[in-house]
Amino acid sequence: MGHNQIIHNEKGYALAAVLIVLVLITLIIGFMMMGFVMQNRFIQKDIHSMKARYLAEAGIWHFLSDRELWGDYSRTHFIVTTADSQKVFISRNFYGGYWKVIATAEVGQSRKSIQSLIGEKPGDKFDHAVILGDVRTPIVLTGSTLLTGPVISGQEGVQTRPFRGEQFSGSFSGEVTHSDSSALPLFNKELIHNQFITYRSWIQSPPEHSFQIQTSTFNQDSHYSLNKNINVFYRTGNLHLNVGTRNSLPDSTTWIVSGNIKLTGDGDLGSFSTYIAADTIYVDGTLTGDHALFYASKMVHLNGNSQISAQLFSEGDILLEDKSYLRYPSLIYVKPQLNGSVKTGTIQLLDDVIVDGMVMLPDVDEGIVTEDKATVKIADGALVRGAVYNTSRTEMSGTIYGSVLTNSFYFYISPTVYLNWLKDTRIEHHLRPQPFVVPIGFDENLQFEILYWNEV
Repeated sequence: MGHNQIIHNEKGYALAAVLIVLVLITLIIGFMMMGFVMQNRFIQKDIHSMKARYLAEAGIWHFLSDRELWGDYSRTHFIVTTADSQKVFISRNFYGGYWKVIATAEVGQSRKSIQSLIGEKPGDKFDHAVILGDVRTPIVLTGSTLLTGPVISGQEGVQTRPFRGEQFSGSFSGEVTHSDSSALPLFNKELIHNQFITYRSWIQSPPEHSFQIQTSTFNQDSHYSLNKNINVFYRTGNLHLNVGTRNSLPDSTTWIVSGNIKLTGDGDLGSFSTYIAADTIYVDGTLTGDHALFYASKMVHLNGNSQISAQLFSEGDILLEDKSYLRYPSLIYVKPQLNGSVKTGTIQLLDDVIVDGMVMLPDVDEGIVTEDKATVKIADGALVRGAVYNTSRTEMSGTIYGSVLTNSFYFYISPTVYLNWLKDTRIEHHLRPQPFVVPIGFDENLQFEILYWNEV
């Protein structure tokens, strides 16, 4: 009996051991299956996330290809349906000379938004080194002027002449097309000028939920800090923003001031920040930033060593000096004014200024001009890599890698005004960097180009 009991107990222990092993195996398999399920969910989530991003990107292209959709400038929000019947939500805002387009798409539980900056592919007029609107006189090259690329001018074409006893030492290489009338392209100013109306209205009455700044100076020691939930700031009077590395500004902030804005420091302005002043905007220091927008009713003035990609707008004057560098795709734009019948407004690039992008002084909105004093000046040492578009006179002694499309050239050395002469300057079309995009408004048959996009 004792021996049989021992055998029985051993069988019981063996059964228990087998059951324990089976439970452990079951748990291991269960955990493995759970891991596989979780891994599959993560993979599926990644796939949905990737599909949502691709769908958002496709939505932007679909929107830009539908003229009936984007051609309604009164709308800011759209829904596009892609080829595979998926919906993408689009918001389109005018951002200076470009469009800011945000596409949002959902796949499964994944939601992705892509923010893009849209410009216009340049038309064939920008394939020329020079287009001269004033066809009554020739383009005269003198001094050490170097002109390379196709030219459109009047019937007298391009000539070279000595200057006050000094022989011409430069060169010209390019095909000349003769025109009996101005070949300057037209530019639709309405989209930009409508934004100016909005900016002026904000100065008078700030947008709802804007933060009222009580002090005239903002820096590291200010008694308030930027609230991430607030992106619009308003100040009655003048505002000095001292932006250091410890208080660089967040992205997509808007600063509206009823007086002057002064920006100094060595910090970063963030991306897509907007500065609106009733009077003057003055920038000095070594600031950085991407896709900033500056609007001042009277003047925008950049000094120092800042390196910013920015759009500068004024209804008066714009001045860049020292070593200011506007990175691509920057835009400098002055809306000229009529004082009586005199057209005014100036853009001056002095010293060692570099602009990668466009410099623009279009025609007046309305009225008769009897005297044109509006001027774009590219001084000795200044460089534009892109294009100058000027319906008035251009004073050139600097360098252009790209195009100059101007009504006339001008310089004065006492006692003589030299009209349509180019002295000691350099215009070389073939050195224009690629890609190159112009503000939206030059061509009725728009072909879009994406300047920038990122996930937001």
